[in-house]
Amino acid sequence: MQNKYGGKGVALLALSAESNSKVKPFVKANKINYVVASDANAAKRKYGIRGWPTYFVVDPKGTVAYVGHSSKKAELSVEKLLKENPPTSKGPLESMAAKSVYRKARKYHKQKDYAKALRAYKKVVRDYKDTPYGKKAAARIKKIKADPQIVAIIRESEMKRRCDNWLDTAQTLVTMGKNQEAAEYYQRIIDKYPNSKYAKIAQKAMANL
Repeated sequence: MQNKYGGKGVALLALSAESNSKVKPFVKANKINYVVASDANAAKRKYGIRGWPTYFVVDPKGTVAYVGHSSKKAELSVEKLLKENPPTSKGPLESMAAKSVYRKARKYHKQKDYAKALRAYKKVVRDYKDTPYGKKAAARIKKIKADPQIVAIIRESEMKRRCDNWLDTAQTLVTMGKNQEAAEYYQRIIDKYPNSKYAKIAQKAMANL
């Protein structure tokens, strides 16, 4: 359902009773693109969850339109609600959202955190390209990419961000006894950044598996 209804107009939230140390690597390994909250035992008790998965579909007014274990019935309920309440993205709310993301991008830019700034500008262009902020963000992206020094800084920052993330995930998987999955993350670092210090760390970690 997440692939089909991941766009504007539908918000997806998953709750798991498992700890964050288990949920986080699962989310990353499966590239789940919606919010997954962990340690949700209180919600489980409050809503009387006894079987997995349990789906809740809530309409725009906050009324539960469907609750049950059938993914098909949940999808049909979402389709019905979308037909009755077509999603909209134009208007003041879109402009406010675009402004918020753009201002965050400008803050990162002024702080010379170019990697975060570029990601935020790209988000503005991707989600709000028809707004004035979308056009401003596109111009900022063009200017950033034209500066070779900034591009080099961004590449270094992105490498660090990705490798730190992959190393953390791999270590979590090792503690869970999932060495094969951990090795895939180490290998990803080695393949992507073979001449980096992170590749050396990954190679050493793989040798110790």
